[in-house]
Amino acid sequence: MVEKSLEPTCVLVCAMIIASVGLNMSSTAVIIGAMLISPIMGGILASAYGNVSADYSLFTNHMIGFGMQIVISVAAASIYFFLSPVKEPTVELLARTSPTFYLTIIK
Repeated sequence: MVEKSLEPTCVLVCAMIIASVGLNMSSTAVIIGAMLISPIMGGILASAYGNVSADYSLFTNHMIGFGMQIVISVAAASIYFFLSPVKEPTVELLARTSPTFYLTIIK
């Protein structure tokens, strides 16, 4: 049985707050830094391995965990933006709310 830890959740919340600050301050470097410390990729890799190796209990467990990570990320970012004194949208924030087809291919 896999032992659950609170540490990845704390790192995830910190990464989402750092990414939100980067979006709020229009800093691409901060956004990229938040992506580097985010623990989301582990769940994606584990669910991909479970799917390819036909271990569907591993796949299911990590997909549920990935869904929880998405909920926690959205909640942390929502709380940050609700409490943030900066209310006007920045260039970085606007660039991520209206992507073009070309940008979806690049990223």
